[in-house]
Amino acid sequence: MQTNVSSAKKFFYDNWLTLLIALQPLLDTLAFWTQNERGTVAGVIRLIIMLVLPMVLLIKLKGKQRLRLFLALAAVGVICAMHVINGLRVGNYMLATDVAYMLRVAQMPVMAICFIFCMDNDSKLRQAERGMLAAAAIELAILLISVLTGTANSTYAENTGLSGWVIDSNRCAMSIIFAVLAMFSAFYVLKGKILGITLGVLLAAFAVLLANGTKACYLTFIIICVCGIIMLVIRFIAGDRGELKRDAIVAAALALLCAASIFSYDITSRAEEDRRIEAAYTGHMENIRTSFPYMNIDDMSVPERIRTSFPYMNIDDMSVPERIRDKVAHAYLEWIYKQFIPEDVIDRFGIDNVIEAYGATNDVKTLMDTRIIKCTCARLVWDESDTLTKMFGFQVSEMSTEVGTYDLENDWHAILYYYGYVGFAAYVGFLLFILIMILRHAMLDLRGTVSVRNMGLTVMFAVELGLAQFSGAVLRRPNVSIYLALTAAMLYYINVTDFRKKRKASLEEGK
Repeated sequence: MQTNVSSAKKFFYDNWLTLLIALQPLLDTLAFWTQNERGTVAGVIRLIIMLVLPMVLLIKLKGKQRLRLFLALAAVGVICAMHVINGLRVGNYMLATDVAYMLRVAQMPVMAICFIFCMDNDSKLRQAERGMLAAAAIELAILLISVLTGTANSTYAENTGLSGWVIDSNRCAMSIIFAVLAMFSAFYVLKGKILGITLGVLLAAFAVLLANGTKACYLTFIIICVCGIIMLVIRFIAGDRGELKRDAIVAAALALLCAASIFSYDITSRAEEDRRIEAAYTGHMENIRTSFPYMNIDDMSVPERIRTSFPYMNIDDMSVPERIRDKVAHAYLEWIYKQFIPEDVIDRFGIDNVIEAYGATNDVKTLMDTRIIKCTCARLVWDESDTLTKMFGFQVSEMSTEVGTYDLENDWHAILYYYGYVGFAAYVGFLLFILIMILRHAMLDLRGTVSVRNMGLTVMFAVELGLAQFSGAVLRRPNVSIYLALTAAMLYYINVTDFRKKRKASLEEGK
């Protein structure tokens, strides 16, 4: 009995990081089947992990390592505390809502810091890699089961695209998860030796990402193909030519899959969603034509449309304030804005402030864009805020009205507006530190930097940061941000921890 317990403990110690990462798709599935208005069991489990892991590491680590971990975590805690204190100062503070949201945002830096400190040898790095591969395999299995059982959720509300077992509010996050796991799996098998497995993984990535239907997934696959070919070329130039025939076949497969994804675009879920958006735009323009029947709108630019409707008004020469002050221009813009901007937003900020925030544009596609509407709301709240609030951010409830919520979709805007200049600077500073360490390693040891493993993780890291703005749901969704945290930790180990070990050993050998 004692032997079994000891074996179990050893197994857990040797594989705990793998198990933690492999658990993530299962938690997403649990969230789907246990969802309710108060949240999910999966969210509670992730919060417990975020709180327990730092405490375990603080107990385990000794000396300077423990102090460094404590200071890093304390920095996150101080920024969060200042945000809360400022919220209490301003008043009308919905403490529970804001803190719950803040804890989700804090999970990425907290988990990244913890992963960096615990990833101190090659064994931990391999654990992380096995965990990512296991998560990808489990995610693929769950997706297939959901399709076969007819229980899969769609990517968009119009039953376009495929997301599997995911709650409606998490569909964008699931797209990012597919993209990240596909990237890791594809780049990982590039350095493998079994051609069949490599090609199989690439085909699976192609099928899943194009079936999902988001721009993020579609563009991610293009990036996988292009960067994969570049990595293989760099490896060849660097002198690693042991698998030349295999690499040539893989490069050709990547080129063919890239071409296939481009030429088959019209039949993808992404194209179907684009057509739906275009149809909505056409419907809105028809409404405008009906309202202004004497205007040949199809053959006119926006300024020409305005001049035809209001021939005595030269809107091209008018500044934004002049457009707002001019009664005729204001009437026209007010009519346009009330067609597309939610009524509660106009009631909250006033029509003049909304028009000014949009630069008095009358471009229908801009006014239709939900992301732009949310960013505009945030900017208007920001403009109303005092200096201290701009330093530490306003509470997320400021983005809600009695009718609905306008929580930002773009992560970088959200970090700035919700956590102010201080929070934004700290967040960006931490991520820039990782990138600087990669560049430093490259300058000191270029050959060691251009390994497929390091190049693949670097591309992943850059894409994840880009998707944080392009798609959102990377920095503020714990089920996604854990993968960014892990990517940062693996890069830190390769470019800092392991590099320092090898450099120290080399110097000692030279003595």
